Amino acid sequence: MPRAYTVLAPALAANALLDVSVPVAAQAPSEATIVRHYDLKPDAEQSPLGQIKRIAVGRGDADAQIVALADDTHRISLTSLPTPIPEEPEDDARELQIHAQFRVKPARKSDRWIGLEVLPTGVLSSLSSGQLTLHPFSSSGTTYTASVPSPLACLRTIPSTSSTGPSQMALAGKDVELSVWDIERTFAAGAKPKDDGSDGKSKKRKKGELEQGEIWRAKHLPNNNLSLQTPINYLSLCILPTSGSTLIAAGTKSGHVRKYDTRQRKYVADWKVAREGGVVTLEAGMHDNELFFVDASSHFGVLDTRTGRTLYTYSKQTATAYSVLPLPSTAGGGSTSGQQRVGMLSLSSDATVRLHTVTPPPKEAKGNVVKGEIVGMVGGVGIGTMAFSGFTDLPHPDNEEEEADGEDGTSEDDEDGENVWDDLKVVRGDSDDDDDQGEDSFSESSSEDEAEALKLKRKKTDGTSKPPLAKPKRSRK
Repeated sequence: MPRAYTVLAPALAANALLDVSVPVAAQAPSEATIVRHYDLKPDAEQSPLGQIKRIAVGRGDADAQIVALADDTHRISLTSLPTPIPEEPEDDARELQIHAQFRVKPARKSDRWIGLEVLPTGVLSSLSSGQLTLHPFSSSGTTYTASVPSPLACLRTIPSTSSTGPSQMALAGKDVELSVWDIERTFAAGAKPKDDGSDGKSKKRKKGELEQGEIWRAKHLPNNNLSLQTPINYLSLCILPTSGSTLIAAGTKSGHVRKYDTRQRKYVADWKVAREGGVVTLEAGMHDNELFFVDASSHFGVLDTRTGRTLYTYSKQTATAYSVLPLPSTAGGGSTSGQQRVGMLSLSSDATVRLHTVTPPPKEAKGNVVKGEIVGMVGGVGIGTMAFSGFTDLPHPDNEEEEADGEDGTSEDDEDGENVWDDLKVVRGDSDDDDDQGEDSFSESSSEDEAEALKLKRKKTDGTSKPPLAKPKRSRK
């Protein structure tokens, strides 16, 4: 059976989820893509979900797969993965049962989700107001809350090889400098960490002093030519894969991408990549030195993190992609330098999922690569973030035809076709002596037709039908 990527995407309708299966190898991926609609079914004590805005897939306790959903009613709902396509029963109602649900009370109505991740210890959610919540995997568990500087625009956990999962997170926002926090210490400090003095009043922190749970903070940029402080306004960030230190790429509203190494506070690289507006999306690729970026004017490109050079762009991108999902290569199907492969999905502001080709960066920093292309589109999807849930097998398109074939290798359609040809009469035969009776009958009927045609021709030429008189000519005097 052909292999396919399975991706969970938000639906346009409330209380619904989409399961998108994109073939790994197909000449027309958009035509071969299978989209399944699932209704989310809460129990009697739970509330219906709104439109899904963020999706996260991960392993919880007991190594069970957990799907976390954040909707526009500020609820976190937990469910399981959909049934694989080959194992789906014919009478499947396509419903996903909600196992647990939590209500997050926002600080203000304009709060929006800026992060959602499944950790081994719980589900971490974050709002733009700086409110962090660690939800348990069951309704009977304990929920922990914490507060960090706001307004936030982005939050990511830093991957770890430990069995306990990530222990640190990076965050940034408007007037919030890029910083790294310890997750356990942040939640241990409580919702509003303060330093209590001996007089019972909160003591002001010194300039540059770290908050409780904060372990690293980027250095402020120097003043501009007018001796004014450079505005701090981050829109996106991502963690770059590396060994040893932590590398962070952050996108700003001024259109810059800054690269930070946590071993020092100052950025190690600063590149201007946006054409118009800020860098709204950053996502590290599956290859080394590969970074996808999107600006507010729908400019979509791939950056080489060694030099800051734009390797290629997707010129046919007509909408701003707020969710970029690099796809892993299948077993034995990895591409080498200079070879194209379908390896990335994007969900844009026009509610359309686009399938892109990906070319690995060259081994040498100055090498050339082939430009990326958009090879498929799936419309009618909601606006939010996507999540990769694994691989699945698609039904072979020739399965039905093979089942219809008989044991002798001929199908029923072929037998019906032969019967149709047998019932047809022969309308014209050859001039051989061994012609059948059908051909003789045709020759007799054709001779009669020729005799009638000859009779009509004689009537026209034997004088019965006179030709029109010629017009007399005038004589010249």
